[in-house]
Amino acid sequence: MRLEIDSVPAEHQPTSVNWNSPTLLGYNGDGSPIYSQYQTCNLGFDRLVTPDNFRWSEASDGERHTVLLPNPDSGNPEEYSCFIARVAPRMNVRGDCKGANAGLDVLLNGITVT
Repeated sequence: MRLEIDSVPAEHQPTSVNWNSPTLLGYNGDGSPIYSQYQTCNLGFDRLVTPDNFRWSEASDGERHTVLLPNPDSGNPEEYSCFIARVAPRMNVRGDCKGANAGLDVLLNGITVT
C-alpha cells in the first residue's frame, strides 16, 4: 500500500500505522456508551529526510487533507479526510550523531471511518 497525501504519493512509507479507538464521550440515559464520530491515527516513520519532515509540517496547516490509509477493520486502502494534527520529529540521542533526525511521528485526527 502506498501512503498518499492529497492524491500525491508520499516519498517514504510509514513503518507503523496505529488506529486509536473513538473517544468515549459519556453515556446516554439508558447507560449505553456514546462515542465520538471521529477516530485518530498515528503514523510512525523511521529515518526520514528533511524534505519529508517539511512536507508533513506544511500539511499541518489546520486544513483538511485527503490521506490514503489502510482501513482499520479490513486493511484495504481507503481515502480519508483528516487534519494533520501533530508532526513530531524523533531525535537520535545515542552514538556519534546526537541530535540527528531519527524519524517522525504524525497524528491524524478528525477521521470518519464507516
